[in-house]
Amino acid sequence: MIMLLVASLILHPHSPLTLQISEPPRKLIVGSQWKSRFFFANKSGSDIRIVAANGTEYAQVRPPKLTVFIQRRGSWPWSRLTSPPICGNSNPIGPEEFRSLAKGKQLEGQIYFSWSAKIVGNAAIVPGRYLLKVVYDTTAPIDDWIGGPLPEPNHSQVRESIRPLFNQVPKGVFESKPVEFEVAAPKSGSTSAQGR
Repeated sequence: MIMLLVASLILHPHSPLTLQISEPPRKLIVGSQWKSRFFFANKSGSDIRIVAANGTEYAQVRPPKLTVFIQRRGSWPWSRLTSPPICGNSNPIGPEEFRSLAKGKQLEGQIYFSWSAKIVGNAAIVPGRYLLKVVYDTTAPIDDWIGGPLPEPNHSQVRESIRPLFNQVPKGVFESKPVEFEVAAPKSGSTSAQGR
């Protein structure tokens, strides 16, 4: 029994960062938009840094990535909500984007997307029970976080200015606990409704 507990702790170490959806959807109408708060929570034993991205259907052009996934209840796999970015370029990251998160504290973020065929595919027109989760991925190498693109020597200068902060960000793929909600067909004559 003790050996199993030790093996479990080795294989599944305590996550230093958790994500929690604070206002899960109850019912979404096909064609509606949904917006909620969620929280990054520092579960480590020390202060950390994070870049508090929002979770949307729009593809982010530089890490860290916060992505929304959905799944029809009882089916597989999870589907990533995505829509191409308007532009492939991004503003270069700056030290001010690395937010301090003290141990035991939370930092608020946002999730929002449209329940439309463009964003969620065929699921948009199939009423039923769905699951939703957000995934925060900090595993990309430091050069991918910089954005731009920046020419040299600017790229290297930004890399060195953010390296101490980047090193304080927990590295991993962190998932929220899935939340369940209902998708309903639109009422006749209605094309959009709030999903809360």
